[in-house]
Amino acid sequence: MLGCANQTNKVKRMIFDRMRQYILSLPGVVEEWPILPEIPVFRVGGTMFAYGWPLAEPPLLSLRTRIGDDLQVAESGVVNVPWQPRTVREWSTTELDGSIPEDKLRAWVDDAYRKACHVNQSRDRAKRWLHSLNVENLEQYQLRVGPQATAGIAAGNGGGDNGVIALEGTTMKKRIYSFESDDIVVHWDALRCIHVEACIRALPDVFRRDRRPWIDPALGSADAIAAACEGCPTGALHYVRKDGGQEERISGHNEITVSEDGPLFVRGKLRIKDDRGETILEDSRAALCRCGQSKNRPLCDGSHADGGFSASGELTPAALERRDGDEPEPGDLSIQVSDPGPLMIRGSVQIHGENHDACCHVRVGALCCCGKSKNKPFCDGSHAVT
Repeated sequence: MLGCANQTNKVKRMIFDRMRQYILSLPGVVEEWPILPEIPVFRVGGTMFAYGWPLAEPPLLSLRTRIGDDLQVAESGVVNVPWQPRTVREWSTTELDGSIPEDKLRAWVDDAYRKACHVNQSRDRAKRWLHSLNVENLEQYQLRVGPQATAGIAAGNGGGDNGVIALEGTTMKKRIYSFESDDIVVHWDALRCIHVEACIRALPDVFRRDRRPWIDPALGSADAIAAACEGCPTGALHYVRKDGGQEERISGHNEITVSEDGPLFVRGKLRIKDDRGETILEDSRAALCRCGQSKNRPLCDGSHADGGFSASGELTPAALERRDGDEPEPGDLSIQVSDPGPLMIRGSVQIHGENHDACCHVRVGALCCCGKSKNKPFCDGSHAVT
């Protein structure tokens, strides 16, 4: 019985992780630093939630809002999370409407218990079974907070009255952590970070991977931190000035840099669209996958490094011959996904290699994102060859 009890706790942990993944899969949800390892904190608009797992009770998907002075939510949605567990005191549970049904959660746990504790089935087998659950099949169970949820996120107002929020809309997945000092707030999207480490080279005291939290804005000036964030080529780092200083300046023209064995780094006034033409990301910086292996396409997630992708950081002679006009012009750069197929670009943009100044200028084009083109960074139709 003791062995089965130990298996039970392990299975509960598996399901807890599964629920955490499900919450993060919903549009509009970002994750903050946890209060405790077993209490992750999520943010929807300007409202903070913690996901508590009641180990001694039947499984419930519970979102809990913090009560007290230790957890403060600013108007910008930035949270100051207490690091000491003893500062966590009282909680209140927010009513859920339309979330994953309790009977489904119970069925998951009952089946997991049976599989994990059965004499002929190991914990690893139970773990494989849990990971085989198709999260996409659960998207119909839209998570809402409050008995009368409204489409606050979709409307762009961060939620309805009394903290009522519906998670709707089409966006790229995000996992944003926020770090605050008296002068500046730094936002880091872990899903877009591919560890280029430009920030670490710029300000090694502020950005340190071997420290938790790894970003400490109090150790640098707001101007220097802002410059370091703007130097992040993936767009994983952004900032908000609290001291009245200059906010991020968008480049006067759009630019694509072809990196050796890596992604396409894009700067400018970017509007990334899905294959239906709906905007899924607006930003001033982004890293676009060109190896075809990213699990966060069209953005790069670093998979090229593990997949052995190899490609020059220079433009081919044929690519250099492309020139629509003499100089790039200001304006939006639209990048649309076509699946299967290339990334379609519309808008004035200058494209150059990583290690030299030779460039081309285009207004309409198709960028390779499968890794097979012989005319990189442009598509040559190789994706259609089986």
